[in-house]
Amino acid sequence: MIVSHRNQEGSALSSLLIVAVLAYGVFIAIQYVPLHVESSTVDSVLSSIQGSHKAQPITNVQEAERKIDVLINVNEIRDMKEYFKVSDYRGEILIDVTYNRDLNLLFQTRTIRYEKSLVLPRPP
Repeated sequence: MIVSHRNQEGSALSSLLIVAVLAYGVFIAIQYVPLHVESSTVDSVLSSIQGSHKAQPITNVQEAERKIDVLINVNEIRDMKEYFKVSDYRGEILIDVTYNRDLNLLFQTRTIRYEKSLVLPRPP
C-alpha cells in the first residue's frame, strides 16, 4: 500500500500537536501539584489544631502559637510560619493563614491566593 506524502505530513503534524499539548499539561502539573500539597498541609495543621482544641481547649494566643509551631515543625513547613497570624478576637482565638503563590502559564502568570481562618471559642 502506498501512503501519500501529504498524509505523512498531516500525521506528523498532529502527533507534534498532541505532544505539545501533553508537554504543556505536564508543565502546569509540575507547578500545581506542590501548591496543592502545600495547601493540603496547611489545612491539616488547622484541622489538627481544631481537633486538639476540642480535646484540650486552647486558652490564649501564646498557647495557640506554640501548637502551630509544633505542627509546622512536624509537617516540615517551617517556611510557612510567617503566614500564620494568631489574634484574640472578641474573646475567641482567631488563626488566619493567607499567602499567594504564582503559577506560570507560559503566556501569563496567574496568582493563586490561599486564605483560611479558624476560630477557636474560649472554653466556658
